[in-house]
Amino acid sequence: MLAIALAPRFGVIGVAFATLTGDVLCGAAIYPFLAAKTLDVATIKVYGAILRPLLVLLPAGVFLDYAASKADGLNAVSIVFVLVLLAAYPVVRLSFGKDDLSRLVAKGKEIWVKLT
Repeated sequence: MLAIALAPRFGVIGVAFATLTGDVLCGAAIYPFLAAKTLDVATIKVYGAILRPLLVLLPAGVFLDYAASKADGLNAVSIVFVLVLLAAYPVVRLSFGKDDLSRLVAKGKEIWVKLT
């Protein structure tokens, strides 16, 4: 409805704004509430599951934005590569947990031994 209201006056920008607004409102308010109700858990647990990965990636996004504004070409590629390596451990740790991470590392070592 917002897109229909904004389209005549603002055109494509109005439609994009309405779509983004709908995505944010549904993604941040309605979907977590419905998921919590469906799973019979506290709504704060659903928000925690959403926000934890975002907080892990936030510093990487800020650094990447800063690096992109200061570098270009091969320097930018190098910065992104280093950033991915630095961000990989917390993301993998958050995704797999301590036990699964240990199994993943053991499996990686096993594959490395077979390759060398």
